Amino acid sequence: DALLSVPHEVSVKLRAYIDVLKQWQTSVNLVSHNSIQDIWLRHVADSLQLLEYIPDKQVRIADIGSGAGFPGMVLAIAGCQDVHLVESDRKKCMFLKEVARISNVNVTIHCGRAESVRIPKITLATSRGCGSLSELLNILYSWKQNNLVCLFHKGQSYSKELDEAVAWEFDVNVLPSRVDASGVILSITNIRKAA
Repeated sequence: DALLSVPHEVSVKLRAYIDVLKQWQTSVNLVSHNSIQDIWLRHVADSLQLLEYIPDKQVRIADIGSGAGFPGMVLAIAGCQDVHLVESDRKKCMFLKEVARISNVNVTIHCGRAESVRIPKITLATSRGCGSLSELLNILYSWKQNNLVCLFHKGQSYSKELDEAVAWEFDVNVLPSRVDASGVILSITNIRKAA
């Protein structure tokens, strides 16, 4: 798959990451059990596809509800320089620290609820499988960041989530997922409270 054609050193780190994930998965529920067989496509390639929408790898990225590190940890391993992983589950935070250590990647891990985390000067926010669009917009609004670009992985019910975000106004670009035919990436900008 073209999405997985990454430089050799990135590939080595991603393999180490997935090996650790499979070890931890036996005691900590990091990803759904039915997706573990197809982890390279379902999780790694799905995360890597965001790279084409991140032209500047120096920007500060906040990954909300990082879980097992998709997409944030994958983006950091693939060369994004300033990635902040936000995760409230302590065991998952320990897992993320271990992945950062073994893959020798520089990420900042915030172990706490996203609403109570403060990360200044974010340019880009990502999230995958964490909260509804309304919930994500509430969190981001509480962070009081200007000119924020959001890249949110969403499933086939994304249009319902867009319809339900009535408290918000924003510009949205619906990008097709290159991994999941029923999924999309919502590129959202100009978030503001609805009048």
